[in-house]
Amino acid sequence: MMITEGVELSTHIYVALLKTCINMKWIARGYTLHAQIVMENLHLHPFINTTLLHMYFKFGMIVEARDIFDSSQFRDLILWTALITGYVEQDKCQEALDCFDQMQEEGMVPDPVTYVCCLKACAVLGNAAKGMEMHRDVVRLGFDSNRIVGNTLVDMYSRFGMLTDAKEVFEKLPEKDIVSWNTIATGYAENGLGAEVLALLQRMKMEGVEPDTITFVCCLRGCSSMRAIEKGQELHAELVKEGLESDQFVSSTLVDFYVKSEKLEEAREILDGMVMRDIVPWTAMVTGYAEHGCDDEVLDCYSLMQAETGPLTMATISSVIFAYAEQGEAEKTYWQFVHMQEQGLLPNSSIFVGLLVACRNSYTLQLGKIVHALSFRLSFGDIIVATAAINMYASCGSMVHAHTLLNALPFKKVITWNALMTGYAHHGNSKLVFGLLKDMQHELIAPDEITFLNVLSVCSHSGLYNEVLDYLEDMWHRGIYPNVKHYTCLIGLLCRTGQLDEAMAMLNMLPIDTGLMSWHAVLSACYKLGSMKLGKHAFDHVVSMDEDHGAAYILMSNVYSDSEIKDEMK
Repeated sequence: MMITEGVELSTHIYVALLKTCINMKWIARGYTLHAQIVMENLHLHPFINTTLLHMYFKFGMIVEARDIFDSSQFRDLILWTALITGYVEQDKCQEALDCFDQMQEEGMVPDPVTYVCCLKACAVLGNAAKGMEMHRDVVRLGFDSNRIVGNTLVDMYSRFGMLTDAKEVFEKLPEKDIVSWNTIATGYAENGLGAEVLALLQRMKMEGVEPDTITFVCCLRGCSSMRAIEKGQELHAELVKEGLESDQFVSSTLVDFYVKSEKLEEAREILDGMVMRDIVPWTAMVTGYAEHGCDDEVLDCYSLMQAETGPLTMATISSVIFAYAEQGEAEKTYWQFVHMQEQGLLPNSSIFVGLLVACRNSYTLQLGKIVHALSFRLSFGDIIVATAAINMYASCGSMVHAHTLLNALPFKKVITWNALMTGYAHHGNSKLVFGLLKDMQHELIAPDEITFLNVLSVCSHSGLYNEVLDYLEDMWHRGIYPNVKHYTCLIGLLCRTGQLDEAMAMLNMLPIDTGLMSWHAVLSACYKLGSMKLGKHAFDHVVSMDEDHGAAYILMSNVYSDSEIKDEMK
């Protein structure tokens, strides 16, 4: 008995020491402890084995962690879950799901902790089919009432863009904590559903749930997405009243909100009032200045940033380059490229992508050719840069260059095929889009959601209604769930062919909220076809999502004008 107690005591001591090594990141001491454990023949103890596996994963030593698992004589649920958790934490999510399948094949029944890890893996991988399969298993096993499992399901569906499913899981939770509320709020914010975030905040207050900083951050992001400036300012005032404005996370989000609301003075005032300023608010501020062509302020921020946070980082330079790039400021983007090298920063693939995006948006083909050649000469000819170059050539109308570049690539991925396909779709060349789809399938490259968007786009503009339905069905069979843009192709086709009633019926039947694009398409069609009643209905939907949507007011005004003219002619 004393020997047994002694072994147990040694086991707990070693586990405590291993956890100390993990917390202190003492890799060498962890190795030494592992060797000592083997010498004392304690390495087969399940508790120690699990802790060793956890330690090696925390150190990023995946091979060593797997060796611990493979050499274990007792693979219980705790050890399997530790292995799966480690893979997920190390961004090896497919390996985690493979282990999940393997453990079930060996007769092991997962518990809620296992499912939480695997649902996170599905979310990261975008594997909606597997995630939905696990959800069904969770319900069958009765784990759906577990709050942590429920929160994870809400997060997973939100990442898939399946907000209806996320909301359904959220509403069915028997108990909701602040994490539950913030998870659905984050999902709405990430998917640009600002109105839903703000409605959720009101509901929280009505139900006596105290919002925290994360809730307010989601609401501010929602205001940014829907350009609800006044509401954002109200939230700012509420944050000041609650004493939360000084929170670094909140302050950084306020800077970002005011930048995106084009209120740079207010953003700068928040930034200047921050006690602790890291690179995040500075980058938001300098990006805002770049987007509005405030070049002197960009340089001023650079100087202040360097004084406070040290040398400029690649992330900041990259943000400014992409800000100029999105504005089509190819020359300014190029000078940022020169400036970064003067600061001793060497360009990476992301920088060249930004330069090529700038050339694409400004249709500057000659500079684009120079940038592409330079990236190739500096050995940045990877698939991401090549894809950006194909996009640039296609946008500049040089489809020959784009197609030649694709053919020259030794390895092609779906993103490169999509880049060329997008170019042909933009130019309305449906024959070549379908040809590229066949070539992809011949090379055994599976189409993704962007591939289908290109195909649906040309089908929509070519009036191929049955083909649109066939491709949407094919997406479902492949486990690719259509999003707003895919369904908008169908709605757009119905509108262009004058089938407004069918378009409205389809909008009400669809499994997701199609947002502004589809309703704007309906409103445009109502103007062209002179449909006053449906036009008013579509207009109400558009302004409910974006009250400052100028184009909607113009279209509706034209609908009214045309209707009055027709009445006068009668």
